[in-house]
Amino acid sequence: MSGMSMSEDDVDYELPRDVADRLVKRTELHVSQVISQSKFVQTHCGLYDLPRFAHEDLNIGPMIAYGGFSNVHEIESFKMDTPLVEGDNEGKR
Repeated sequence: MSGMSMSEDDVDYELPRDVADRLVKRTELHVSQVISQSKFVQTHCGLYDLPRFAHEDLNIGPMIAYGGFSNVHEIESFKMDTPLVEGDNEGKR
């Protein structure tokens, strides 16, 4: 590349799928470890009250936005019973 300069448009930031998957798993593990060791987070963070879902539990719809860390998709429905679709939430997206 002697004598040539690369613009930001010329740089490919896409990671191979296996590398991206490993990075996500390592990040999730690290965050989990930090949270599990933090008494403040455990007592003051409402995240522990949120239901957890696996990708397989959801019917994913079209992409609705680009996020900072991933694309944001609509959840069309759940493949399981959950309080999120009962009462006032029934039929909401």
